Amino acid sequence: MGKFINTTYQNAVDSITNMNKDLISNPFYLFNNNKPTKVTYYNICLDKSTLDPGSELAYTNIGDKSPLRFNVIHDMYIYQFPRIEVNLENGDFGQESSPIEGESYILPNTIKPMEGDYFEVEHIKDRKWLFRINSVDLDTLDNDNNVWKINWSLDRGDNREILKNVVNNFEYIISPEGTNTKAVVELSDYQFALELDNFTSSLREYFKDLFYDEHVQTFTYKWYNESTMVDPFSIEFIQRNDLLSDSENQYWYVKQQVVLPKTFAIDYNRSIFMAFEKHDKDCIMNYQYQSQADYIDDAISIFATRYEPYFALNYKTYYFDTNTPTTPKGIIPVLSEDFILHIATGELYTKEDDEKKLYLNTIIKWFKNDKITKEDLCHIKCIDLNTTEEIYYHLLFLIFVLDQYTKQLLSKENYYSDAQDYNNYTQKCPCKNVDEKK
Repeated sequence: MGKFINTTYQNAVDSITNMNKDLISNPFYLFNNNKPTKVTYYNICLDKSTLDPGSELAYTNIGDKSPLRFNVIHDMYIYQFPRIEVNLENGDFGQESSPIEGESYILPNTIKPMEGDYFEVEHIKDRKWLFRINSVDLDTLDNDNNVWKINWSLDRGDNREILKNVVNNFEYIISPEGTNTKAVVELSDYQFALELDNFTSSLREYFKDLFYDEHVQTFTYKWYNESTMVDPFSIEFIQRNDLLSDSENQYWYVKQQVVLPKTFAIDYNRSIFMAFEKHDKDCIMNYQYQSQADYIDDAISIFATRYEPYFALNYKTYYFDTNTPTTPKGIIPVLSEDFILHIATGELYTKEDDEKKLYLNTIIKWFKNDKITKEDLCHIKCIDLNTTEEIYYHLLFLIFVLDQYTKQLLSKENYYSDAQDYNNYTQKCPCKNVDEKK
């Protein structure tokens, strides 16, 4: 804003105008005043339905003699489902009710509704009222966006017959428009993704509880139980990939407390963290996975308020171990050379190698694009948690890997083809005397 020309009022008016323009250009603005209605939707499965080859008609729509098969989609939403009112009229055979029918909308990029589909409304508790789709039109709104318009009518008062024709189960996911997340996911994939998501949230809490240092308001760990280490590269990794936020802690944030060098961006691109971000298994040996550390002597940083020494990793190994008060002893392995080699070759750890390393197979499998199973999660549960550098980095990379795997399960390009098989497998947890489903 200038001294003589005040544009505040003009900017405020433009902001309000643009907000309303954005609202109207939103493809779903028509439904802003209409509550979504949760339904169980039965969508015809064309691959497994067999109509009469001559007439292409079905003897009956649902039941034992029906050639139609359905995919059931749980927790789906339709819009503009009206309040049902029954009108009674006197007819030739006494009082008769008018047909219960109406029209609703289904958002695009979810499913393709078909004539002959069915749905039942979740909030009708006394009976499973089944509604049949009589016609489907691709409706264009005043803003040139398309939605599915369905005309339906009440078909029957129970769902027992249609359940005989269900071949696949799916779950509807409310995902932001324009993301890579599928709106409809196979139920077994959804259940595993939900379990992974909850499990990863518990790992986030473990990481915070173990390594967050309130004195310096950042994450630290002990090296040889003597020196307190700060890794600005891991903080960058957390920030770039939003690793510590979830639905309960959406705004959890940690900042860099160390003054970063001018070459930090270059050094980060060469570090092991970039190998994970790029999913670069083939060249992982070329990334910097060892580091030495510098004594933090910045007089204006939060570390100056502490009497104990803190050291910052630099991801360089150009000087020798002097073991002086300003140089912690040894080169710090962010990941061991043995583990890096296993990632590069794709070789999994076995009980004969070291049973305590079996949880690392989750990371190796992710680099190989293999399925992560319930057994892998069980091995992660058996980690002996402590405040060492090994657990610091392993927990951090496990959180990242499980986040990425969960996103992939729910994405439109899910290449973990048989992820749902976990539900049909029973495995004894190696650290418990109970059977758990994979």
